[in-house]
Amino acid sequence: MRYPVLLSVARCLWARPAVAPARRHLSCRSPPLEELFSRGGPLRSFLERQAASESQLQVRGPELVAAAKRLSEKEQELQETEHLLHDENEDLRKLAENEIISCQKEIAQLKHQIILLLVPAEETDENDLILEVTAGVGGGLRHASASIGGSEAYRHLKFEGGVHRVQRVPRTEKQGRIHTSTMTVAILPQPTEINLVINSKELRIDTKRASGAGGQHVNTTDSAVRIVHLPTGWK
Repeated sequence: MRYPVLLSVARCLWARPAVAPARRHLSCRSPPLEELFSRGGPLRSFLERQAASESQLQVRGPELVAAAKRLSEKEQELQETEHLLHDENEDLRKLAENEIISCQKEIAQLKHQIILLLVPAEETDENDLILEVTAGVGGGLRHASASIGGSEAYRHLKFEGGVHRVQRVPRTEKQGRIHTSTMTVAILPQPTEINLVINSKELRIDTKRASGAGGQHVNTTDSAVRIVHLPTGWK
């Protein structure tokens, strides 16, 4: 987003009647907009992010309208199909049940698609991710993790994090009863580039030498080296 466009947006916002009291109060002590933008700072960064989000929404507009229209049609179709469940014809009822299941799946997919279109894109949407599963209450699985990669992997899975209900029939359950427990799912985006700077003053280097009877290099060669990062204790 170029500087003149940002400046025109700020002027439009500043000219609104709702901000007239603030405009009168600040007019005598505030620098002009040109000077504010020449300094950079939080205001310019905020407007750039807002403009980027609006432009992304404009690009996704036709796709969003089509998805919303399709969702409305499928919900209407679902309501009409549910009336067939009370029909006297058994074959028609079975056909309606299968159609209802299909409609419900497509409605869920459309809702998820609309959410993705409405939420502004993040810098990490294109990244791969680490999925971690930790046991909450009950269950035999304590912890598991998996690396997931692909096109827009984080964008499609970032909303799956949180506490999930797990229902299962354990092998030890002889009566076939369903047991309910909880699992915590963490979705962690992986960085594409890592810039790591370690201060040499934060490192402790320990060296060890061989001892006892041996060749001519005994007690003269550092045969083992251990590096400790003092702030974290990592070795």
